[in-house]
Amino acid sequence: MPVHQNISGSARSRVKSGRSNTPWRRNQPDNGDDKDSRRNIRTADKRRKTPKATEIVTIPNTLNKEPIQDVNDPEEKALQYMAEHIKDYSRQRLRAVHMSLRHYSNVELRVSQKDLGQAFQENHVKLSNRVIQLLLERFEDQHGVDFEKMYRYLTDAHTRSGRDSVLALQCRNDMIPRPEMTSEERDNDILARLEDLLVRSNTFFDLPELREAFQYKDRDKTGRIEKSEMFDICGRRNVPVYGALLKALVKRCDGDNNGMASWPEFLSFLEKAQETTWKKHPEMAGLPEQAKKAQIQADPIVELSEETKSKLIGKLLSKKASLSKVRNAKKKEETPVVVKEQYNGNNTKPETNKESPKVEPDSKQEKHNPDAGKPNHVKQVKTEEVPKPSAEEENVPSSKKEETPPSDTKPEAIAKPEATKQSEPESTAKTEDKTTAESSEAKSKKHTESKKKLEIENKPVPVEADAATKEVTPKPDPNSKDDPKKKDKSSVVKEEEEGGMLCIKHGDQTIKLPKPANYDQQEATLDPPQERLALDWVYGYRGNDCRSNIHVLGNDEIVYFVSKIAVLYDRTSHRQRHYREHTEDIKCIAVHSNLSMIASGQFSGKDNVCAHIRIWRVDNLQTMCVLGEGMFQKAVMSLSFANGQDLLAAIDNSLEKKLTIWDVVSGTMVAETMISVDVICDINFNPKYPDLLVSTGKEHISWWKVYRGIGTIQSVAQPDYETYLRARFIICLTHNDKGDLITGDSNGTIYVWGDGGNKITNFIKHAHDGPVFTLLSSKGLLLSGGRDGMVYCWTWNKNMDQSGSLQIPRSEGGVRMIQIHNESLLIGTTMNSMLSSFFPASKQSPLTDVTLDAIPITQGHFDDLRGISCVPRSEVGGDFVTAGLDGIICWFDSSRRDPVCKLVLKGQQFLCIDSNPSGKLIALGTKDGHVILIKIEGESSSDAFNKKICKDRIDTINFSPDYQHLAAGSHDNSIYVFSLQQKEDGSSSWEFVGKYNGHKGPVSSLDFSCEKQNGSYLVKSCSSKPDIEHWRLDDQTAVKDLDSAAIPWASNHCKLDSNVFGLWWSKQAQESDVNCIDVNSAGNLVAMGDSNGYLSLFRYPCTKRGAFCHTYKSHTSIQKLLFVHDKVFVITIGGNDSCILQWRIV
Repeated sequence: MPVHQNISGSARSRVKSGRSNTPWRRNQPDNGDDKDSRRNIRTADKRRKTPKATEIVTIPNTLNKEPIQDVNDPEEKALQYMAEHIKDYSRQRLRAVHMSLRHYSNVELRVSQKDLGQAFQENHVKLSNRVIQLLLERFEDQHGVDFEKMYRYLTDAHTRSGRDSVLALQCRNDMIPRPEMTSEERDNDILARLEDLLVRSNTFFDLPELREAFQYKDRDKTGRIEKSEMFDICGRRNVPVYGALLKALVKRCDGDNNGMASWPEFLSFLEKAQETTWKKHPEMAGLPEQAKKAQIQADPIVELSEETKSKLIGKLLSKKASLSKVRNAKKKEETPVVVKEQYNGNNTKPETNKESPKVEPDSKQEKHNPDAGKPNHVKQVKTEEVPKPSAEEENVPSSKKEETPPSDTKPEAIAKPEATKQSEPESTAKTEDKTTAESSEAKSKKHTESKKKLEIENKPVPVEADAATKEVTPKPDPNSKDDPKKKDKSSVVKEEEEGGMLCIKHGDQTIKLPKPANYDQQEATLDPPQERLALDWVYGYRGNDCRSNIHVLGNDEIVYFVSKIAVLYDRTSHRQRHYREHTEDIKCIAVHSNLSMIASGQFSGKDNVCAHIRIWRVDNLQTMCVLGEGMFQKAVMSLSFANGQDLLAAIDNSLEKKLTIWDVVSGTMVAETMISVDVICDINFNPKYPDLLVSTGKEHISWWKVYRGIGTIQSVAQPDYETYLRARFIICLTHNDKGDLITGDSNGTIYVWGDGGNKITNFIKHAHDGPVFTLLSSKGLLLSGGRDGMVYCWTWNKNMDQSGSLQIPRSEGGVRMIQIHNESLLIGTTMNSMLSSFFPASKQSPLTDVTLDAIPITQGHFDDLRGISCVPRSEVGGDFVTAGLDGIICWFDSSRRDPVCKLVLKGQQFLCIDSNPSGKLIALGTKDGHVILIKIEGESSSDAFNKKICKDRIDTINFSPDYQHLAAGSHDNSIYVFSLQQKEDGSSSWEFVGKYNGHKGPVSSLDFSCEKQNGSYLVKSCSSKPDIEHWRLDDQTAVKDLDSAAIPWASNHCKLDSNVFGLWWSKQAQESDVNCIDVNSAGNLVAMGDSNGYLSLFRYPCTKRGAFCHTYKSHTSIQKLLFVHDKVFVITIGGNDSCILQWRIV
């Protein structure tokens, strides 16, 4: 193989190849050896220079997979002969000939021999008579010369010409895989660069000042701010990080690639780099103190004399006063000022100040006095000084003060009638300064105020400003005789102090919780926790309703998808990478022929999220372009890349099923058309004819031709079944290396369409007992998989003989996708698992005597997933277990990141699950109101209890700490209690013992106390109302005014609790529903999941308002989460997406 150069630049740059020593030649007529020699001598000194390239990089042949060429094949010899004669002409020249031939063509798309010669002559393409004669013999029929086939033939020959432009087209420099770096290597690189910067610049990072600035910008307390704001703060605060290093650091802190960077993570990088630098260079630790001393300098104004000071201040004040007078005069001219009559608490009119001294008006005073020139019917109001607020009023929380709009003019700034003319300028200047500052502050607060779902009880009374004095006075409550101003400032504090309760209002409901001990004396830390989360592993695979969803990449990784995440899995190192820039669930995926670029299409969603296609790189997971935003409806159903080209075909899920062709380099649409069928199953380009596309679906198979030059796509053929049976659905298709089309249909039949045409040349009748879901052609073999759970291997011959088979377990459903990876066969199932088996491709029958690997690559659920529980000391294997509406129970090991086993109970729909520490006893709640207890003994299982206890579903279920009692919370607002009762014969059984009915809404979570209190366990339970109840387990009686913060609990799943009261003031709780929380075993972290799919990490306990947190976008909606016991993982499940995410605490 030739050695390519890593060239960066325009498309005109030539890639140096093995024939680069050959001189560049002009296009001259081929009239003999003498002319050729003279031409070579004449042009020897005028060689075109190849652009200077970067260092030479040898790349593997995975990017340039050319078919194996047989030198004895006459077809190959003809192509090589043609390539030798057209290698001096560019691909653009051949396209120009093609366009000229279209101009001369007739209705049968044929041209005459004369038109053919004319087209070559017009475009300065000079071919020998022998070459033209060969073309005529091959492509001329009774209607003329088929120039379309001839152009495809010349293009195919041109790819064998070895031209530098052809090699550059086949091996694009921007798609050459770059060496991968792990996240740890990238972080260490950034830290090393920061340390080097500190040492070279002999400087330091002012972390407290930066933290204060970031917290001020982070008004939502989510731990994230916009990247532009982060750049702005770093520039204003003179942070000694700039350029590429700052961009790399900010990009590293934007883990979700949504333009929001984590400022705690940004500070942690700076802090860690600074600590390391100070350890290596202890003398630099004194730089902050030296900087503080350098800042303490004499104020230049102090050095001025008293006379100079007074003159300077007088000039400034007079200038401000004159400006303020001009403004007041303009306001007076624009809007007439009317003073409202003010009333006191006794509803009597205030007395006017009749004894005020008369002042002779002059020009200055008239401009300043707003009452001058008013009509007689406008009454003057006596202005009194407002007394200072009392001590009780000064204790109002800052949040309450922010809700009251600041006045434009403070009472102290209002000029009295006794004031002299000399005091007017100074007073006016002060008033104007305060008015401007306060109004700008009010605007900024009003701009950042978000819609609050949860409100603190007793909001401040609405305020209105007096038109004349511009004083802000509370709007009186018609039903209250008390002073509204005092009630506004003290109502919330008074309510909390009187009852000793924490109050919050949710809709029309007021929630009251007792204050924890020493609540008022505690100084809560509002900073986000030092620990953060990073996505570590994704369990599951979407094979239930998606096709063509497993591919092997050039770097030996396997790519598949589940939920919004595309997973790139390296089996050798057992490591995952994740592409997470999709905003809704992924529906389809396709890989470019260079194996370095991926296209993935998604569904549309709520909040005007449109279906679209994202083109991204394999090596760095960087998005190259986004296609079709606003064009696709519902979802992008199927994708396919043209072989060796940058063309992508896509079909959406609209009623018309729009087929579009895209140029992924420019991001533009090349052509579009409507297919107008009910269901589309698959599309695929022919590898031999890159402009030929085939689509299949319900009673549909069609051949399409892409005319890229004129931007159209046309249907060129329909299937010719002759006497063969036509199926209702053509479900899957593929092509072999020779261009033959293979399809599988709903009848279980496989058809072979020779040379990609529309006529059947071979078939396998009843290949599967049911629909054929997937096909794969590889090295003279054809593999097929179907709904019957069988994988068959067929030999390419006239009879298509079967040469082996493999059966997958019935619990895994059917075979959705098959793919070969090294010496393994990957099998995606309709139950959303990915299995593997040994596949010796060198054997004639590779599926003979082959069994499945014991541990699947991944496993998951295919329906709504709601139940999850921790199994700390499992004897079954794994440390957490999940259960879903599909009746599947799955065990996983978070440390090994592997699935362990699964149990399928058909007909059951599980919503919740709990387990004892050994994992041998599992409690489950179902959608139809059943409570089921299952005993696990080795590889077998049996029911210990199975009874329908209510008509509504069971949403939560929990064992007591001694595992002798069980509580199940139902959607009918009740909690059902069961106990393990001993019988007379010495056996034991679970019996229903009572019910608690204290909730006003469906019960969502339960927690038991660690120890018994007065002979009984205490239970705290929450409902979705929300409300919280405390009650005794033995007699199901309520416990009032219980300080739950003083009691140790075995779990912390209740979202309403005094220890997590601060969560309800977070942005996530205000804009969505809090679905679940959990506290880690160390008792210092609490994780919260909401209905918008955000995972938030707070410090624990979180009792005060204004706590900062770390937020991460995960599922569409988080249904449940938990901390794995004594480990550094958080597990989240997403409900409808059937996805399980494992987050590492870092």
